[in-house]
Amino acid sequence: MPLIEWNESLSVGVKIIDEQHRKYVAALNLLHDAVQQNKDADVVEHVLNELQQYVTVHFNTEERFMKMYNYPDIEKHKSEHLEAIRQVNRFKLEYERKEQDFAINLLKFMTDLFLNHILKVDRNYIPYVQGKI
Repeated sequence: MPLIEWNESLSVGVKIIDEQHRKYVAALNLLHDAVQQNKDADVVEHVLNELQQYVTVHFNTEERFMKMYNYPDIEKHKSEHLEAIRQVNRFKLEYERKEQDFAINLLKFMTDLFLNHILKVDRNYIPYVQGKI
């Protein structure tokens, strides 16, 4: 059973951003299901690779739009992106060192990023880009 089911209430109304968020939710749900079924070893590396790609592509997409449409809090938003990237890089190191409880910690991080960044912080720039992209 998925942790998060995508629905229109999660949409920000910008097609490319919503597509990227949907892909994130799919990776999050894949990891959640694997942890629930004690099969996380099979999917952790895949999800971690997806997450690394996501933070690069998605954050660049957002920042490009924020700059293009003069979002006033772009620097604060970019600093949150940098912190998330640092955390993902730390997870990569932890994975390579085979840290205990890695999958659960990664799941917690991804869930927190979704709930606190994607659903809250990202909503702040949407009025500046919605209908323009």
